[in-house]
Amino acid sequence: MDPQFLAIARDPQIIPGVHHYCNEWCDYCGVTARCCGYRCTELYRKRRGRKDGEPTFRTINEAVEFTREMSAAEGVRTDELDALLGSRRAHRASTPTTRLRSSPGSTPNASRC
Repeated sequence: MDPQFLAIARDPQIIPGVHHYCNEWCDYCGVTARCCGYRCTELYRKRRGRKDGEPTFRTINEAVEFTREMSAAEGVRTDELDALLGSRRAHRASTPTTRLRSSPGSTPNASRC
């Protein structure tokens, strides 16, 4: 568990769960200073050197890991996320992959699911 996320989640100024009602207009929100999601996201961006205009997460794996870390700090289970990811893995494992033919001189396409 990320100790800084935990410290943010335990801050008595935080409004528990307010980020679950977020419309992602943080610049206009009156509770960003009291939002665990906003404060953890800002810390995450700072740690990774993300600049304004750059995406917070560069991969789905980064987003999933962030969600798990923040949820752990809040004491919230990630059963639904785990089920979604588990069903995706199961779907990928049960779906045969087909390599698409490429024209001469081009790079072959990766298999798709």
